[in-house]
Amino acid sequence: MNKYEQTLTENELEVLKAIDNSEYGDFLTDDIYAWSIADNIQNVTIGSVAGIVSSLNKKGLIVSRGTGDDAGVRITNEGVKVYVDKVGEVNVRKTT
Repeated sequence: MNKYEQTLTENELEVLKAIDNSEYGDFLTDDIYAWSIADNIQNVTIGSVAGIVSSLNKKGLIVSRGTGDDAGVRITNEGVKVYVDKVGEVNVRKTT
């Protein structure tokens, strides 16, 4: 169990990993295009991504903005803590 109060489902973790693996942004807290999650997601159906993003938004672990092709997503500071605690610092691709 991570030391932060927020718990993650496996699907939520996959979305956070997809944000980390996106070619957009150098830091975990940088905005990325929301559609790039679909380009980087594994083990999750594309159709369920919107619901997972909504769940992460409600938990305060990500912030999304806009609609359509310009929609953006970023991990919050709390989200970074939970994500890094879950996967380990050495497995994070972007700068924290």
